[in-house]
Amino acid sequence: MSRVRALAIGQTLVKVCYIAIAFVLVRSLTSGVWNEVALGLSVYMVATVAATLSLEQSIVYQVPQQTRNAALGFARRTLGTLVGLGVVGAFVLCLIEWRFAILGFPTMLAVALTVLVDAPLTMVSPWLIVNQRENTAGWWMGSSAVLMFCGVVCGSLPSGATARTIFIGMAIAALVRLPVALRLLWPVIVHSSPERTSISLRLQLGFCVPLALALTGGVLTRAIDKWMVAVFDPMSLGSYVIAAQEIPLLSVLPFAGATAIAASLSKKLALGRVEDAFDEWSHQVITMIDVVVPITLALTVIGPELLRVMSGRSSATAALAFQLFTLIGLHRVTEYGAVLRAAGRSSDVIKASLVLLVLNGAMAGVGGAIAGMVGVTIGSLCAFVVAWFFALHLLGRVLSKSVREVFPWLVWARAIATYSPPMIAIYAITSSIGDWTTRLGVKSLLLVVVVVGLRIIDRGRDGSTRKAMEGTNRE
Repeated sequence: MSRVRALAIGQTLVKVCYIAIAFVLVRSLTSGVWNEVALGLSVYMVATVAATLSLEQSIVYQVPQQTRNAALGFARRTLGTLVGLGVVGAFVLCLIEWRFAILGFPTMLAVALTVLVDAPLTMVSPWLIVNQRENTAGWWMGSSAVLMFCGVVCGSLPSGATARTIFIGMAIAALVRLPVALRLLWPVIVHSSPERTSISLRLQLGFCVPLALALTGGVLTRAIDKWMVAVFDPMSLGSYVIAAQEIPLLSVLPFAGATAIAASLSKKLALGRVEDAFDEWSHQVITMIDVVVPITLALTVIGPELLRVMSGRSSATAALAFQLFTLIGLHRVTEYGAVLRAAGRSSDVIKASLVLLVLNGAMAGVGGAIAGMVGVTIGSLCAFVVAWFFALHLLGRVLSKSVREVFPWLVWARAIATYSPPMIAIYAITSSIGDWTTRLGVKSLLLVVVVVGLRIIDRGRDGSTRKAMEGTNRE
C-alpha cells in the first residue's frame, strides 16, 4: 500500500500542478498574453503525448517477460527510439510554426525543446515501477510536476512577461531534470550485453500504437474545443481554458474504480463468465453514481464562485461555460475503456476515442461559429452525449447487453432526480446575495446539509427495506 500511495501522490501532484499553473498565470498575465500561453500549453500537451507513440507503456508490460540482460537491451532500444521520436516531434512543431505562424518562432522553439527533452524522460517512471521502485517513481512524477510549475511561474514573474519567457522557463525546468534522469536510467544507458531481446521493434510498436492513438485522441479531444475557441472567439480563449478545466476528483475516481476491477474483469471475460463480469462492472458503476452525481451537481451550483476563485475575474459567460462543462461529468461514473481493454478490444478503444474526437471537433466548431465560447461548450456537451451512447453500444457487444440493459439508467436517473431539485433551490435562493464570497459560503453550507441529509434518508430507507426483506425470509 505504501508503494501504491507513493504513485497516487505523484499522479495527484501532476494534476494539481497543471491546475495551479493555470490559476497563477490567469491572475498574473494580461488577457492577451494568457490567451497565447493557453494556446501554447494545449499544443505542448498534444505534442508530448503524440511524440512518444506510448512506447514507455511497453516497459511495464513487456520487460517482465524477459531475462535481466534482454530487458536492459529492450529498455535501451526503447530509450533510443524515444530520443529519435522527440527529435522528430520537435522538428514537426517547428515546421508547423514556419507554415502557420501559431505562436511565434522563438516561443514554439522553446515548446519544441521541452517536447524533445520530455519524450525520452517519459520512460523514467515505467522503468522505476518495473524495477519495484514505486516510491522513487512517485517522487520523480511529483518533483517533475513541481519543477514545471516553478519554471512556468518564474517565467511569468518579470514585469512585461510574455509567452516566450514562460515557455523558456518551462524548457529550462525540463533540462534541469536531465541529470537526475540520467542517473536513474544509467544501467540502461551503459548496457552492452550481447543477449538480444525477443520482442522486435515491430511487435513493440504493434503493442503501443493502438494505445498511443487512443491517448492522443483523448488529448486532442481535450484540446480541439480550445482550438475552436481560438478560431471563432480568440479573445475568450484564456477564459475558456479556465472554464473548461476538468475537476481532478471527477477524473481520478472513475479511473481508480475501473483500475480496481480491471484484473478481475480480464479474468472473467477470458473464462467466458460474461454475466459475472457484467455484475461486477454494474456494481462498480452504481457505487460511483452515488458519489459522482452529487459532486457534479454541487460543483455546477457553486460554478460561478469557484471560477471567480480560480481566475480572480467575474464573467457570466465563462461561468455558464464552466457549469455546462461540469455537467459533462454526470456520465463519468466509470472509465468505459476499462471493459474494452479487459476484453482485448483495442480497436474498439480507438473507435470510441476517434468518434469522440471527430464529434467534438465538428459540434464544437459549429457551436463556436454560431455562439462563440458558449456555443463551443454546448457543442462539446452534445458530442460527449452522442459518444457516450456509442461507447455503451461497444460495451453492450462485449457484455452481451443492449444499450438499455448495459447501464443502470434507473439508478442514475433516480440520483439526478433526488439531488437536482434541492440544489436548484439553493442556486435560486442564494442568487440574490450580492457579495460573491458570502454567496459561496452559504451555498457550500447548504450543499453539505442537503447531501448529508439525503444520504442519511437513503441509508434509513435501505435499512428499512433490508429488515422487511429479512422478516419476509424468516416467515
